[in-house]
This record gives sequence, C-alpha cells and structure tokens, in this order.
Amino acid sequence: MNFSHCDTTLHAEYQDAILLPLDSALIRAALPHNHQASLGELHVFNELDSTQTWLLNHARQNNAPSGSCCFAEFQFAGRGRNGRQWLSPRGAQLAFSLLWHSRHQFAQLNGLSLVIGAAIATALTALGASSLALKWPNDLHWQRRKLGGVLIETSRVHPKLTTLIIGIGINVQIPAAHLNAIDQPAVDLFTVMSGQLPNGGRNTIAAALLNELLIACAEFEQVGCARGCARWRQFDEYNGQAICLTLGDHADNAQQINGIYRGIDAHGGICIENAAGQVRSYVSGSARFIAP
Repeated sequence: MNFSHCDTTLHAEYQDAILLPLDSALIRAALPHNHQASLGELHVFNELDSTQTWLLNHARQNNAPSGSCCFAEFQFAGRGRNGRQWLSPRGAQLAFSLLWHSRHQFAQLNGLSLVIGAAIATALTALGASSLALKWPNDLHWQRRKLGGVLIETSRVHPKLTTLIIGIGINVQIPAAHLNAIDQPAVDLFTVMSGQLPNGGRNTIAAALLNELLIACAEFEQVGCARGCARWRQFDEYNGQAICLTLGDHADNAQQINGIYRGIDAHGGICIENAAGQVRSYVSGSARFIAP
C-alpha cells in the first residue's frame, strides 16, 4: 500500500466511520479476473491535496497508462465541479481519480460525464443500493440528497490523445456533523443501504466502481456515449419536473433558463421545454430542480 509521509493519526470523530483502510492489494484482488489487466497503476494514499492534481502530475512525469487510479483517505484541497470544495472526512468516503488517455478530441467528449455517472449508479445498485437517481450532469442522488459526484478534467499529455482525469467522490459513512455542513442536502451509502455495507467495506465498493468505470471508458472509446446515456436514463427520476438551468460561471454574466426538464438528448445534453412548448438542449450549465 502506498502512503504519503504525513501524520497517519486518525481523529477520534472519524473512528466509527472507518470499516477497513483502503488497500491497493485488496482492491485489485476484488476485481473480476478478466478485468484486472485493464487496471493500470493503483495508488492509495493516506493524505493528498487532491487526487486529481496528483494523478495528472504523475501522468505527466511518469507516462502512466490508461486505467491508472489514485485513492486518498483524506484530501485537504479536494475539489468538485465549478471550483467547489469537495468535503471528504478522513476514512469516511471514497475519493479517487481515474486516468484515461482518449483518442477523442475535446469536442467529442460530450456525454462522457453521464456515461461515468451511469457506471457509478450501476455498480452501487449491483452492490445492493436501491432507489438511486442521477441528476444532470454529474450528481448521484438518493431521495433528492447528494450521495456522490463526478469531476472530469482534461489535459494534453500525449500529442495525439486527450488525457482525462475522472474524479469520483462517494459518501460512504459520514459523521452527521459533516453531512450537515455540506451546502446541499446530502446522504451517505451507509444510510442508503440501511447500514448493510458489503463485506470488505470500501475496498469492495472501490473495486466494483473501478470495474464498471473501466468498462464504461473502453465502451466510450468504441461507440461514444449512446449506450451509457441509455443506462443513464434508467436512473433519471427528474423527468417532467420544473427546472432552472444557470448558464455561465459568474453572477454578472449568468443566464437562467426556466422550464420543464425533458430528459437528455442523444449526446447527453439536457433538454428543457419552455413556456411556448419548445424543447431545446444545452450541453453545459448548473441545474436546479424546483420541488413540486
């Protein structure tokens, strides 16, 4: 197991949340034998600034292969979408990044975040989690509460390939005080599964997620997002609800689109019906559903 050389002492408030420490050997062994070859390097750290940052730097400096992965028990500078901080209590979640070198150019990557979200929901459902939902473009929900999220960042490490750093965060067993500190309703997998996490704890969950993610990335390389978007629709519980889509990252130039959510298009764009009954799709933005 690879550890950073930081203080490994765990705060008392996290002790009850820890089932088993993450272990690279246990994660790799839990993968199906026919998929173990698809997994590249596997690193597990006690503490990092960000798995996204570490894995990108590692890819640049060491020519790491596709399928390489980096886990951290704790991130002190973890980040989510739109520059938000990802809160990750020590040992109580799964925070990891997956490296993939894609032959697709940036413009061909639309829909990838949905493919990744569908893979995560599929893996957790197979482990026994029920009633999971996906919120466009990259949030995993349960009963309108956030269980996890996806952050995909791109870079150019190889001249002819697009390097993807696919960040995943899943709440596994989070102390209530930390759940309440999150800036939106949140939930953990322990609650979703009624306290019955799988044998092997987070190592088993990590292997199940990696297995589906590696399959999804390989499929995306071959056929694009069509199959992944079809799976995503199976977890879409918000269709037909009122929505506000914010376009733009800054308040001074943000535009709001209000209407009725009508699912996703063939390329993973979000479809919104306006007051005139016209449906238009958008490939970016921040969606907020308005509860009935």
